[in-house]
Amino acid sequence: MEILLRLLFSVLGIAVAGIPTWIYLGARWAIEPSGFWQNFALVGMGLFFLGGIQFLLAILLAYWLFWVWFET
Repeated sequence: MEILLRLLFSVLGIAVAGIPTWIYLGARWAIEPSGFWQNFALVGMGLFFLGGIQFLLAILLAYWLFWVWFET
């Protein structure tokens, strides 16, 4: 039962850490860029705004997974 709870917390952490990626993919799907400059602007905005948040959440995810699997 303890393993299932750890797996549930791990999946929950991965889902939360992936939110900026899902926002970017959703925006890309909704906007549907067609040319080079539209793709360039969308990738630039995604990296600038969501990239920092994604990096921070990846670090927090590593800490969270370490805590879930080794500290408890």
